[in-house]
Amino acid sequence: MNQQRLLKRIATWQQGKQAPAQTASLGESILLDIENVLNCQQGNVLIHEDMGLTNLQGYFHSHSAPDLEGLGIEIGAQISEFETRLKNVSVSLDEENQDFTHFTWRLSATTADDSSLLNISAYIKINANGLVTIESAM
Repeated sequence: MNQQRLLKRIATWQQGKQAPAQTASLGESILLDIENVLNCQQGNVLIHEDMGLTNLQGYFHSHSAPDLEGLGIEIGAQISEFETRLKNVSVSLDEENQDFTHFTWRLSATTADDSSLLNISAYIKINANGLVTIESAM
């Protein structure tokens, strides 16, 4: 039951059994929810003013070197605070997959539910337009 967010369970309940249910694994569900959180801009989310990242476009349009370590810390803090299904969250800069069009971090974590322990590993990419995408590394 705790594999889906409350709002997703309510939406499924309201729709009834009209549409076939999408069968997404717990890992895919978590990664999608993290992607949605990270694509929010901080200060624009009604349910929590600290949810989301700061304006990311300045990182690509600045003449100085971007603070990628600080951004990685911010990403890890967002995931730890707003994705409660995970514990032991670690976000590290992926030096091998960097270029001028996007920045990449590696996410590793485990699920907080001890009955179904699952390791989560993914790449978090931020494009020059500020769009965050997450790809599973498994």
